[in-house]
Amino acid sequence: MKDPAAAAPPPQRTPVERERGCAVCVPDEPLTKPAPPSVPETPSPPQPPPEALPGSMPSAEQALVSAVQAARQAYESATNDLLKGTARVQRGKGICQAIPDRRAIHWVGKVSELSSNGEGKGVLAIEIAEGIHAKTWNNALSDMLDDTLIGPSSPVFQQVQSLTVGARVQFSGVFPASDTDCIRESSLTLGGSISEPDFIIKFTEIVPMEPTNNAVVGPMPAENNPPMVKATVDPNMTNAKRDALVARGCNFFLDGSYVCAQEATLPPDLAPNSGLKPPAVSNDSSVRGDQLGVNAPPVDAPIPPSRAKPRSAPEHAPPDPTASGLY
Repeated sequence: MKDPAAAAPPPQRTPVERERGCAVCVPDEPLTKPAPPSVPETPSPPQPPPEALPGSMPSAEQALVSAVQAARQAYESATNDLLKGTARVQRGKGICQAIPDRRAIHWVGKVSELSSNGEGKGVLAIEIAEGIHAKTWNNALSDMLDDTLIGPSSPVFQQVQSLTVGARVQFSGVFPASDTDCIRESSLTLGGSISEPDFIIKFTEIVPMEPTNNAVVGPMPAENNPPMVKATVDPNMTNAKRDALVARGCNFFLDGSYVCAQEATLPPDLAPNSGLKPPAVSNDSSVRGDQLGVNAPPVDAPIPPSRAKPRSAPEHAPPDPTASGLY
């Protein structure tokens, strides 16, 4: 009996197999392999916004400038006075969104005015953008409520006395509140307020950004620049206490609060409505001469005896009517 496998005819080869000379050829691998399954990428955490470079305009200052510029465009394109007034209202809303606390912190600009009023207090204006100024009042009457004029004994006065017009500075301060413009603006007309606004500010720090005769560029070292203390409100504040705090470099705001560069302590024996104690007199003759004058006596000089107070002349007795001989 024949083997069926041996009797079976050989399998037919394909032309490719006959050309290659193999009985059964292994199929070639595809030239391109299928791509591996993709792995979902983990999203990278959002990067924080870059910090403002030294001397660059902070975001709050940029927002205020943008609000002013938008109001200018709306004012110029307005077809009647009603729409022109609306531009000022919208600008006030934009400013409140830009600086809700009404504070300027490390803003930048250039000095456009530096003078003094009749009382010797400093008048300062800083241009933060074209036609936009942050400034003090220039007279005591307008400044009665805002207290923006720079006193000669204040730290800010020492910071600005070496500046010149055109100097670039970095400044901080507080804007007084306003119902119309969010922060007080001093222009007398609507057109002036829109085209060249002057925003009133009480400066708390001025740092020159360029070398001056007696100024230090940039922030002072930490050891010489103690951190500001949180604003304090004293319900029992008296004029004497206020004067003492101002003499120690404290700045008072419109709401009655005050901020000091360092914790200010008042003398324990400072009575209400009384002044500060006079400075102690030095035993050094040269220093004593500076304090009390060139003719000041030495410390160990005897005190001359005081003269007795002269007595008042006795009043004359009324005339005796019997002395005339009529009685």
